[in-house]
Amino acid sequence: MAIFKKRIWITGNGFLGKNFERYLEKYDYEIFLTERKTLDLRNYVKVKKFISNNQPDVILQTAGKVGGIIRNKKEKFELLNDNIIVSSNIISASNEVLKDIKFLNFPSSCIYPNNKKRRITEEDFKFNNIEESSANYALAKIVSYEMCNALFFQNKQYINVIPSNLYGPFDNFNPDESHVIPGLIYKMLNTYDDLYLPGSGLAKRDFLYIEDFIGAVKKIIDAKKVNFPSLNISSNEIITIKKLVDKIKKHTNYKNNIYFKKDGLDGTLYKCLSSKRIRKVYNWKEKVNLDKGIYKTIKWLKSKSQ
Repeated sequence: MAIFKKRIWITGNGFLGKNFERYLEKYDYEIFLTERKTLDLRNYVKVKKFISNNQPDVILQTAGKVGGIIRNKKEKFELLNDNIIVSSNIISASNEVLKDIKFLNFPSSCIYPNNKKRRITEEDFKFNNIEESSANYALAKIVSYEMCNALFFQNKQYINVIPSNLYGPFDNFNPDESHVIPGLIYKMLNTYDDLYLPGSGLAKRDFLYIEDFIGAVKKIIDAKKVNFPSLNISSNEIITIKKLVDKIKKHTNYKNNIYFKKDGLDGTLYKCLSSKRIRKVYNWKEKVNLDKGIYKTIKWLKSKSQ
């Protein structure tokens, strides 16, 4: 008797996509991952044909253009346009073609309101007051969030899974495009002068190692039915950027001085998510603390540069 395997389509091969493939292939799934050169996700006809031919049971929507504060400032149009088109095509085509699908969308935590003074819950989502430094990227993610939300309330399994700041292997370490942890790691491993960093160092964040995030997502994939339209996934560690810099400095053995420019480029001063829902419903908790995760990320990066 043939054993049924869930067919999982990972839509993009960036940081999220590569890590999903790396970890989920260990389990009893049939994984297929696409990349830009083999499937143009901006072309609705091609996307619809691909879905029809492959009939996935689960779609992990990892495709899109991402970046930190610098990229968000330089590529406003591209981040808005590309992300809206790609997400809209995949969500619309899957809904049109597939009768039964579990669709996991991964909007960024930047969709949430700016400067909450406490951990952000799933109910805190509002259209207004998003952080200006990532507004165009956030708007694109809000569009995908609302599309999936609308389908969920039509009794379809379109779920928004919202991570805190992820980091780990296969991240983008380009300092002009990266998020904070990979950007800092790269700079401290490749700079021999003093470093001058944007912002004040006072902003607070929570960071989650990619392997822990995927462990939580696997629980959602394996669930028979998800009863919530959105789920935050975050760590229990809240840290200032200044203290994060000190940790990375220690792990990279960086010897020079580090200064904050105090130029106003902090982003929102407090952006930390509540993950009580995922912890309670799916009995999930992270295994890798920030120190261990930074160490593992640096070790991986060094192994790739040898």
